[in-house]
Amino acid sequence: MIVEVFKTDVNEIELCHSLISQVHAHYPNSRVNFDMEDCDKILRVEAELIAPEK
Repeated sequence: MIVEVFKTDVNEIELCHSLISQVHAHYPNSRVNFDMEDCDKILRVEAELIAPEK
């Protein structure tokens, strides 16, 4: 399992849900979440294979 962690500037929960849906479209079997309490608004993606440029 590969884990990628991204610093974001996402501030709205609705946008989080939208982005999670988009990531799932590219990586259907992935685990995706945001840490909105972190100062860097972390997006974490876990999948078998990840291409961060997508």
